[in-house]
Amino acid sequence: MAEGAGATAAGWGQETLLDRAAFDLPQRQHHLVRQLVQMSLDAVQERGGMIALEYYHDGHQFVVECHDSGPGIGDAAPLDVVQLNGQDNSPFRRGRAGQGLKEILSVATSAKLLSGSREVSFGEAKGHPSMREVPARAPVFGTSIIVTFGWRRETLDQLDADLKRLLVPDNVRLSLNGCRLPSRPSCSG
Repeated sequence: MAEGAGATAAGWGQETLLDRAAFDLPQRQHHLVRQLVQMSLDAVQERGGMIALEYYHDGHQFVVECHDSGPGIGDAAPLDVVQLNGQDNSPFRRGRAGQGLKEILSVATSAKLLSGSREVSFGEAKGHPSMREVPARAPVFGTSIIVTFGWRRETLDQLDADLKRLLVPDNVRLSLNGCRLPSRPSCSG
């Protein structure tokens, strides 16, 4: 997100109120959660796998948890935010490497990423964005991302309606809050 003049939003990045106004808030919330799902789809789509997305309001903030069975980010991968998803910037691949997570972190209250033997926490320390990496308590297969946002409880119903319309590849099992979404039919020529 571009930095500009004005008050900064509470969150991991330096997004201004002008940046936040660029999206209608419900549309932006849906976009960010879809971005998490898309990052997981990118990780599992080639070989197939599973994605579990859970979202809820804990009484104080909105929590989104996304777990996938993809290859993970690897123990030796550098963890600068822009390259976090391990994608290269090839013009033949979809998306911009790491931009989805960077966008999510720019408005998140906090985030935790678990993959392999790594645990990385993003938040604020002394009023500044911080990133802390520690060894995971137990090795994690795939990748898990847990993100908190300052969204209202009403976001739940809006997200339910939007996300249930996702088209799921037939080699991917996607569940939303414990309910499996149907896969799209394969095209056979």
